[in-house]
Amino acid sequence: MVFGRCSRAVNFVFCNWRLGELLFSVKWIFCIRKVGRGRWVGPGICNPVIVNGETIAHSNIDGNWLQNSKASLYLNLYACVWIETARVHLKSAENQTLFEEMIMSELSGNKLWKSILRNMNESASLKEETMRKEIKSAKIDANTQNLLEAIYLEEDREASFKRFLESQEYKALFNEILRQTGGNLDAKICEVGAGPGFLGVALTKSGFKNVCMLEPNGEWITGTGFISNIAKQHGVSIWNDLNKWYDSDELYDFIITKACVHHFGNVSKVAAEIRCKLKHDGKWLMFDEYFANTAEDLYLALVEHSHVIKYGQYEWPYSAALYVDMVQLVGYKLDEVLPTRYENNYIARNASEKVRLSTLITKLTKVLIRLRLTVLVFGLERVMDKFFGISRRFRLFTFPQLLVFKKSNIVFPSVPSNKLPS
Repeated sequence: MVFGRCSRAVNFVFCNWRLGELLFSVKWIFCIRKVGRGRWVGPGICNPVIVNGETIAHSNIDGNWLQNSKASLYLNLYACVWIETARVHLKSAENQTLFEEMIMSELSGNKLWKSILRNMNESASLKEETMRKEIKSAKIDANTQNLLEAIYLEEDREASFKRFLESQEYKALFNEILRQTGGNLDAKICEVGAGPGFLGVALTKSGFKNVCMLEPNGEWITGTGFISNIAKQHGVSIWNDLNKWYDSDELYDFIITKACVHHFGNVSKVAAEIRCKLKHDGKWLMFDEYFANTAEDLYLALVEHSHVIKYGQYEWPYSAALYVDMVQLVGYKLDEVLPTRYENNYIARNASEKVRLSTLITKLTKVLIRLRLTVLVFGLERVMDKFFGISRRFRLFTFPQLLVFKKSNIVFPSVPSNKLPS
């Protein structure tokens, strides 16, 4: 196969006997690309292809397709490649029509995704409206009901809260938070992006004495509307005003986020703001984030999410490496990583089925925790992924349940008085 490709390239060069064509051919060799299982192609002698009066592609002497800038799959100036099923020939009218349909389908796909991306919106009222629609749908759809139960957003809020308190997920979260605090129930904790507020109140019911929540959404289902009275009874303060929380002088030993950071419009900026609310040795426990490690992962994650395309809800996954880089950029240091499969994935979800290899991975992770090597292993897996690529099903530390960041000591530059706001 490789010999055949090389042979075609060499033949192409020597068939172009004029110097100008020879130089063009040499450039062609270095510009060839391969996508998926596509074959090697080159520019050759091009013939225009017209679709709706526009030149959107060219075919070379062998009938292979090249596109110009009007086609979204254009790869470079001299050569581009199509996947195997898209390589058609000008030998028949049927193939010409097929190619035109494929191009128009691609253009239509771009238009669809432009609409999807532009319609995504981070809005408390949209979330509440979405959940009310899902609750209505759950009455006739078992899958929707299962989804609402998984994220504790059923219509019966009291029953939902009770079920969370009794779940393996909460037990795992409590044990992990207790370990991170060193068993100090007096540690000052704030859950940022608390959503319905179940975790913060549950921690107080379990013995933590200084817990508060920051959640700008005050809606009944998706925000703190239901939990507010219960929180008040247990001495849990709720901040619904972001500005008031940031302006207060309160500093915390621990900031907790759960499935929250991927909603931030600018992760680094918000991380820098949160850093200002941590004590000098404070930590940020980032639980259960939304991950995508490649472009394919990202778009597939958006398609698979129940509320992105259907309702326009804003959700944006990043790779674990990117989360780490964006947070460390503003004055944190990665302190610990808990991988997927650890403790049967209970930290991220209330799983009833046994996760494969969980027992082994849990034992190994506990050894790494004692030796303080989880960050090193995360770094090694990150390097392997960068150079070799790791399938999602084989990811451990680069698909984590928890990222722990410790506040770093930095010296802020002085700000000249003439640059301060008047």
